[in-house]
Amino acid sequence: MRMVTRLMGIGVMLGAGAGAVARGGAVVRQPIRAAAPQVSSENDGFEPLVTIGLEPSAVLQGPSGDGLELQLTLKSRSQRPLALRYSYELVDDRGNSRQKPVMSPLAAVSATGSHGARLATPGGLTDGYYEARVTAAAADGVEDTLQVAERFFVVNHGVVTPLSSDEWFQMSNANQGRRL
Repeated sequence: MRMVTRLMGIGVMLGAGAGAVARGGAVVRQPIRAAAPQVSSENDGFEPLVTIGLEPSAVLQGPSGDGLELQLTLKSRSQRPLALRYSYELVDDRGNSRQKPVMSPLAAVSATGSHGARLATPGGLTDGYYEARVTAAAADGVEDTLQVAERFFVVNHGVVTPLSSDEWFQMSNANQGRRL
C-alpha cells in the first residue's frame, strides 16, 4: 500500500499511509458515540504552555480490519505566538513499536490559539492492546514545554474498541493483566 500523507486546513491526517484506506479507495467511517472519558495534559492545577487533547473520533472499517481515528487538539495558553511540533506513535502493551513515530511539520500558533489534526491507526492490527501516544513540544521565546497524551484501545477479532486507562491497565499486559 502506498504512503499517502494529506495536509488538511487544520492539521495533518495520518491514516491513508497507515492502512486506513480500503480496497477501491473506500473507507467506512463510523463515528464514536460514547467515547471513554476525555484525556488532557491539564491536571492537578499544573498549567503547561500547551495542552493536548486526544480523543477517539471514529472507527475506520476497511477490508483488512478496523482502524481508529483520533482527533488531536493542541491549545496554547501563551500570550505570545509559539512554535510547536508533535510526534505520533503506536505501541502495543509490551512496549513494541507498531507504528514508528511520525513527526509533524513545525507549526506556528497564535497567542492562545490552537492547532488540530486527525490521526489514524493502521487498519488490520493483530488482536491485542495498543496505546496511541502523542508527544508535543512548544516554545514561545520565553517558555517551553514538552507534553504527552495517550489513548488506549483493544483489537479483538479485527474490531477496534477504545479503552479507558483503567481498563487498559486491568486487562492488558502493561500491568501483567490478562491476555487476549
